[in-house]
Amino acid sequence: FPIVRRVVRSPERWQRIADIALEQGVQLPPEPDSKALNDFLIQRRAADPLRFPDLSLAVIKLLGRGEYVASFPGQEVTVYWDKSSSELSVDPVTGEMDFEGYRVYRSTPGADFTNPQDLLLNLTLVGDFDIPGDGIGHDTGFDPVRLAQAKFFPGDTVGYWYRFPPAGTNMTHLNGWQYIYGVAAYDRGDSATGVSSLQSKTELARVIPGTPPVPAGTKGVGVYPNPYYGNAVWDGSGERNRKIYFYNLPQRCEIRIYTLAGDIVADIQHDGASYDGTDIAWFRQFSGTGTSPRFSGGEHAWDLISKYDQAIATGLYLYTVRDAQTGETVKGKFLVIK
Repeated sequence: FPIVRRVVRSPERWQRIADIALEQGVQLPPEPDSKALNDFLIQRRAADPLRFPDLSLAVIKLLGRGEYVASFPGQEVTVYWDKSSSELSVDPVTGEMDFEGYRVYRSTPGADFTNPQDLLLNLTLVGDFDIPGDGIGHDTGFDPVRLAQAKFFPGDTVGYWYRFPPAGTNMTHLNGWQYIYGVAAYDRGDSATGVSSLQSKTELARVIPGTPPVPAGTKGVGVYPNPYYGNAVWDGSGERNRKIYFYNLPQRCEIRIYTLAGDIVADIQHDGASYDGTDIAWFRQFSGTGTSPRFSGGEHAWDLISKYDQAIATGLYLYTVRDAQTGETVKGKFLVIK
């Protein structure tokens, strides 16, 4: 997923859903009709809020598997690096400056929880850029990744001269999944003395792709995966290794989660500039590098643990997101099935 949304195009048990509606005095069309079903559920929630959780859960289960489609609000990861000291390094044997190029590595999504002990040993080479025309390496040159002017970031005095992936190159990432990126410099070696090319230490960055921050109301705030099904392989084995994501969040906001009865389950303060996910166990256990991850600013993970330090139960939950800057509040819901 970028963001994966469950789209039920042809429910497997529509007739059974229609029978449930008929028991409530509502006749649904003979063919699947999402608007009619939504109108029915809204009407029953208003008419009988106490029994609505059981009704809605029964309908969700009857909808079947459905189909999965992806939308693409995020998915982008851009890596910048500066002109390292390696570019000016001098070989101690030949006395020559022997810098040759840079290699860029990336982890495979899912490797952090399927094989965490070997995560850094199994990074995949995704880019190799070296001096052109010398017959060493791939002779790709640096133009695809070198910037015309150094890029600077707020609060950082370092000028960054390289950017990966190259402009116009589409590299797909999965929103909410963890990636380890690494950049290393290497020299050309010395064929005369039989010294092979040597590579520097790989500098690592841990990133979680997602949606950027947006003002409340400008884009639909949502939750994924929704519905959330327990025991997914990417969540680990324990109750505290679960997580869902809120996306399209304002830069600074308050997320409040409720039961259908109106009881507050959790209060979450989101600050896109500083959020690093370390408030939940998953990002501590599957860190890979031992460093905090970098998020996109518009997403926040929650471990399904209440403010009373208890795992929440199966059910439908409501949430509000209040923009700290404008005060605007948006509402939504998500389903948890364990």
